[in-house]
Amino acid sequence: MARLNARRYVGINPLDIRRQGVSIAFERQQGVRSAQAPGTTFGDAAVRAAYLDFVRYSVGKFRPAYFSPGIEINMYAAERPEDFANLLSLMAEARAMVRSIDPGIVVAPSLQWEFFKRDWRNAQVRPQLEQLVASLPEIADALFISTYPTVLGAVRGVGAADYAFAEYGLPTTWPVLVAEAGTQPNLQPALIRTLVELGQSHDLHGVIWFLAQDMDKLNIPIPGLRDIGLFDDSRRELRPHTGAAVWDGYLACPAAP
Repeated sequence: MARLNARRYVGINPLDIRRQGVSIAFERQQGVRSAQAPGTTFGDAAVRAAYLDFVRYSVGKFRPAYFSPGIEINMYAAERPEDFANLLSLMAEARAMVRSIDPGIVVAPSLQWEFFKRDWRNAQVRPQLEQLVASLPEIADALFISTYPTVLGAVRGVGAADYAFAEYGLPTTWPVLVAEAGTQPNLQPALIRTLVELGQSHDLHGVIWFLAQDMDKLNIPIPGLRDIGLFDDSRRELRPHTGAAVWDGYLACPAAP
């Protein structure tokens, strides 16, 4: 729900773009640069030191009100369960570092909500997610989620029942920040209404739509993320999707300019 003078959210990520391993530079993934990560697990001391340096740099440079030291960390539970505890301990160290810099910053790694719900029902992944939930007091001050309802396939609708946090052992009295949200035009009005209405039952601090305009031209290889902007980028002049007017109607911070 951001205005130009609103409080700032900053998120960084130790995971690669597919959430399957230690992050490497985006430029390297695009074949532009050759920088490599210093190790391949989050138990590696060099990886941890480098990442904590990045945490310190990011907080010092941007001075956010809300800071995520790890985007969508729950997805790593299914990909690398043997290394997941190391990631959680890194998140705890990152939170402690941020609090030592500025205890007023709200810190939490974000959860990818659709994958969290799916994997909670998977007996092989559930133990790692229960470990994540148990570690929340050490790694988080709030509940940060990203939500893309169609990322795992088509859905017919979106409603409050899709965000029943208590069913998954998550705190219901903590501040909630929807750090990323997006979906295709046919579902945009319902998703925006649903997320705004979370404020009736939760301490909702904000909703960040990702992105203002479609990112189709970037050709990022993640299914379910086409046409999720509030504006269509297929022509020189952006055209509003169905969610643009709904967003502005609720949040009074026009996306069009």
